[in-house]
Amino acid sequence: MPQINVRVKLRDGDYKSKIPFPEHDASNYKAAVRAWRLDCRRLENQLKLDLFEEHGVSGLAADLVWAKAWEHGHSVGLDEVVDLFEDFLDILIAARKQYAGSLT
Repeated sequence: MPQINVRVKLRDGDYKSKIPFPEHDASNYKAAVRAWRLDCRRLENQLKLDLFEEHGVSGLAADLVWAKAWEHGHSVGLDEVVDLFEDFLDILIAARKQYAGSLT
């Protein structure tokens, strides 16, 4: 199975909705906005799943790292979310190693 490269997919626009945001005066504006938002959420979830797969993580700790990265980075952009996810994950891994070493 080929390895996922989230940064390449980000660069290529794979996590950006192909559904255009509707004009405000569109007759089906509310439905079109709803469709656009659902597609954005689907793509955000795919980013999360791809990050988990790329870094070989899963479970509650990975979900918490994602939530904190999303909370602090999504207003800047998905690149920032990825940067923060990787930074927070590095901190978690280092803390786990230090904790495991203190048990011996």
